[in-house]
Amino acid sequence: ALVALEKKSADVAASIATQQKELNTTTTKFGKQIDKSLSGDLSKIAKKDVLERPVLNKVIAQHLFAQGRFDLAQLFASEAGVEISQTEEEAFVVMFQILDALKAKNVLPALEWTIDNKDKLANACTLLFQLHRLNFIQLLQTKGVSDALAYARKHFMEFADTHMREVQHLMGSLVYASRLATSPYASLVSTYFWDEAIASVSREAA
Repeated sequence: ALVALEKKSADVAASIATQQKELNTTTTKFGKQIDKSLSGDLSKIAKKDVLERPVLNKVIAQHLFAQGRFDLAQLFASEAGVEISQTEEEAFVVMFQILDALKAKNVLPALEWTIDNKDKLANACTLLFQLHRLNFIQLLQTKGVSDALAYARKHFMEFADTHMREVQHLMGSLVYASRLATSPYASLVSTYFWDEAIASVSREAA
């Protein structure tokens, strides 16, 4: 039992040491970024809040939460005296899960979040179209023309004034459903549109 306790203590100590090292690395990284942003632009130095340590600590904590490093973020916030409310933490968790799902080619959590928050988003229309487009392409590849066409009829009408050219392009892809990857519409199945959606969601959540 004593050996087991000693091993557990050693494991905990090693974990804390690792987290502390990551904290130091992150702090150094952000410090260098701020130094770089200030170099050659003395006007920014006049903005006191740029240099205030609490502001930097808050940025670091938020960055760690946004990266899904929740344990490390909480440790840093506690040590640095940064106040992160439970509501903020929950929002970071939700957003991390949404972005993680997008990276795994699952568009539904992002689509649901965007619909629920569209009145608060700066570019809700564009983001909604990007996500519906991804869903349409997935349906075309996995379910076939009938399901993709039904989805288009249900969701693309609202984009007639803003994204008509893109909608027409998507409709043209229906002809090549069985060989989309080798068709003139092959770009639709590239990673570009996924990367674009991930970047858009990240900007809206910032």
